[in-house]
Amino acid sequence: MKILRIVLPLTALALLSSFAVSKITTKTSNNNEDFFSKKELQKKLPVDPTYKRFLEKFDQVAFPYAIKFEKPAISSHNERTKVGNYDQSKYIGSDFSDILPEIKDGMMSRMGPDDFIAEALIKNGDKFDAVIYSRQRSFRGSKSFFAATYDKKGKLISKIDIGDCNYENIKEFSVSENLEITVEKTKVRSMYDENIEKNKNSYAKIGKDVYTINAEGRFVNKDMAAGLDMGMN
Repeated sequence: MKILRIVLPLTALALLSSFAVSKITTKTSNNNEDFFSKKELQKKLPVDPTYKRFLEKFDQVAFPYAIKFEKPAISSHNERTKVGNYDQSKYIGSDFSDILPEIKDGMMSRMGPDDFIAEALIKNGDKFDAVIYSRQRSFRGSKSFFAATYDKKGKLISKIDIGDCNYENIKEFSVSENLEITVEKTKVRSMYDENIEKNKNSYAKIGKDVYTINAEGRFVNKDMAAGLDMGMN
């Protein structure tokens, strides 16, 4: 009987412990239902501390994600782009120049350094990440957009130019849920063109490119020959 009195409390304690673990596990499981939850994102963040801080500047966005430029009939280049201010927490500084080498080039401008801004995280995968960032030129106020993929160590895999607005051409883009990037190109006909009404700009769409991301993390132009990628080594 003495042995029985000892076994019963231990059994009851084991059952209570099992119930407690079951409740905790169920609660944690429910909290992880969102694929892009903080815990899920943390699990996929890289080990390299600099690249981890770089990636954390980019917010996951809803799809479709698109950038369109304003196109007034009468405008200067700066009026057409209207880039405005940006969230300072998204600023990509010189401490990330190993990940984004253009930062060093942008610092050489006589008119002041260019600003690089983290715009969107479009893929946080097990093998690579895909982001969209912009470059705002200080002396003109114009803004260009780029899509780039990196391996989990922060090494560039591939990069493409997807958005821009200059005196002659405009590039606007959209990203679908399946990560197809459509870049629409528009020709800007100057107000000095003799075929255009005086003091007016005319905009004519001249085509588009559609990119996908292959299993290696490289951008592939769907309209070009099969297998031709736009990777930059």
